[in-house]
Amino acid sequence: MINRRCFLGASLGVSALAAGCDSLPLQGEKEAVITPGKGWLFFSLTASEGKPTISTWFYFRKKGDEASQRLKSNDVAFFVRDDDFPELPDRLGRAQALMLEPGEYEMFTWTIYIPAVGGYGYISPREKLPVLTFTVEADRATYIGALHIETLMGKNIFGLAIPGGGLPECSDQFERDLGIIRRKNPGLAALPVDKQVLNIGAWTRN
Repeated sequence: MINRRCFLGASLGVSALAAGCDSLPLQGEKEAVITPGKGWLFFSLTASEGKPTISTWFYFRKKGDEASQRLKSNDVAFFVRDDDFPELPDRLGRAQALMLEPGEYEMFTWTIYIPAVGGYGYISPREKLPVLTFTVEADRATYIGALHIETLMGKNIFGLAIPGGGLPECSDQFERDLGIIRRKNPGLAALPVDKQVLNIGAWTRN
């Protein structure tokens, strides 16, 4: 089942989150290998294709830490955009493996990176969201699901269609994503994997 969250009232503008956090590189471009004592995060993340969307981001942090980190659907490249899901023509993104320190983590918000007049902009939820927790254990991987943010279109004062909101989703595509991750990173094939698919439905307004 897909959990969805619609933010028609999302803020559009330069996001402080985007300027104040670490941006994690996409994994899989360089083959990953098991490192004793470290844990792994397995997931896929896609953005809307065919709509004015450059990339989609999810922000998380280790519990108790102030510094945040960012998962991104794809690198910002306007001419070459790698895609692990050619069978999904309306989505673009990657299945990824990210090495992390063991511990409890909190996913706490999202952003859509969009083109705008004179440059670029961001769509993010205005309100503070409840955190979605997951745990990463040493020498194991945690799969948190197939993440996606659908870009929702609205109209400006001139009646022209523009990005106006975002609809986050998370579904269980474990077999598909695990197959892609292991194909790109055969050195992780022996790593045990636990499923902790995020309940993005917890971000739904009451």
